[in-house]
Amino acid sequence: MKLTILQLFPELLNLYGDRGNITVLKKRCALRGIEAEVLTCSIEEPIPFQAADIIYLGGGSDHDLPRVAQKLSQHKETLLSYRDDGGVLLATASGYPLLGHAYSIRGKEHTGLSLVDMTTREGAKKLTGSISLNTSFGVLVGFENHNGQTFLGKGVTALGNVLSGNGNNGEDKTEGVMYKNIYGTYLTGPLLPSNPELSDLLIAKAAERKYKTFPDFPPLPNEIENLAKGYILNYGNRTHKG
Repeated sequence: MKLTILQLFPELLNLYGDRGNITVLKKRCALRGIEAEVLTCSIEEPIPFQAADIIYLGGGSDHDLPRVAQKLSQHKETLLSYRDDGGVLLATASGYPLLGHAYSIRGKEHTGLSLVDMTTREGAKKLTGSISLNTSFGVLVGFENHNGQTFLGKGVTALGNVLSGNGNNGEDKTEGVMYKNIYGTYLTGPLLPSNPELSDLLIAKAAERKYKTFPDFPPLPNEIENLAKGYILNYGNRTHKG
């Protein structure tokens, strides 16, 4: 079994050590006997969508996001086809709002990719700090640092419900989004090292699409990951208490 992971524009979208997410995906594939090939694509290169089993879109600076969105908008129909065919995509931090219809930066609205029915507007204050959320596949933890307030539309599901922290908008206690095999979240840290459940879900979904069967993964020892998660949970509870 072989999976290809495509990391988009790492020279621009690596604000939160996002290469760590790629390292974790590759390592957890190896632990399960899956060969993982990692392709990196700079913003100046053609994007090899056809080769991708998992696409990763990380977080970047406000200055670079319109350039990233403009590049991806040239391939909007390809991305929509990838989505509708069950393609797996993970977007984190400032890459997350690009999935929706529109997002705002410094008072200016930009057009998103419309892969998911959601819209992001600029908030009056930055939402920042440790965050934890309950999901259908376990508790996720991380760090959030965003001005955007994201509101989900009909037919899409939040990644989880906020236990501590702010989440999508600081109002409705939702965080992130799931639609088909598209996943978006403000969680950084990077995200995957302390959230092996999500890593394994992405790998399983990609394998199911490619090999037409959902793999029955046996549990892996996650002692270090769970220690990291426990620390963030405890720290987040103290930070957001009251």
